[in-house]
Amino acid sequence: MNNINAFPAAMLVATLICLTLPIHTGGRLKDEFHSQALSERLQHVVVKLGDILLNPKDAPADVSLAGLPFSGLTKTFHVWSFWDKKYYGCMDASLVIPQLPAHRCVQLCLSEAGINPVELLGSTLHIGMAANEVQDFTASNNQVKITLNDQGAREGELLLVSGQNLRLAEVSGCKAALSHDPKAKLYHLSINERQQGAKGAIKIRY
Repeated sequence: MNNINAFPAAMLVATLICLTLPIHTGGRLKDEFHSQALSERLQHVVVKLGDILLNPKDAPADVSLAGLPFSGLTKTFHVWSFWDKKYYGCMDASLVIPQLPAHRCVQLCLSEAGINPVELLGSTLHIGMAANEVQDFTASNNQVKITLNDQGAREGELLLVSGQNLRLAEVSGCKAALSHDPKAKLYHLSINERQQGAKGAIKIRY
């Protein structure tokens, strides 16, 4: 069966843009839109972070990343799926999602790999996968500083990847807990009791 290349779902991408805003990460703007026309209008976006891949056929089919622009991303990059919370690992542009059901989509978060000692893979707090609710994420000087605004769900989690030994240091404006999956080098930062109109501030040390 031939692969389906990334499907240009302009209306879905436009709808997603209505829901999401850029995220400042380490002084660089990250956004999640790959539409060429929209990229021309959003020239301030320097790293694109997410894609919706669709299977428009009436039967299951493999869907590839072929046709998507990858400028700004590292050659291999983290791939995380929003709906099923699956981490594919560090992949490249040859990634294929096998046998996606008919008329279904997979929403992927693509992010740079191997740049920082702690890297943010995505978020379940908002469909923007960290583009909306994470106001700042900075890893430097042996600590991670995370600032959340009040957008998105009241509880959820941020998914982090790191070979470092992370430990939760400070939390304000919400409650948080950190758990470790050592085999995958993943950390789950569970967040709850977020308050409307209040920011959450989290510090993690390594």
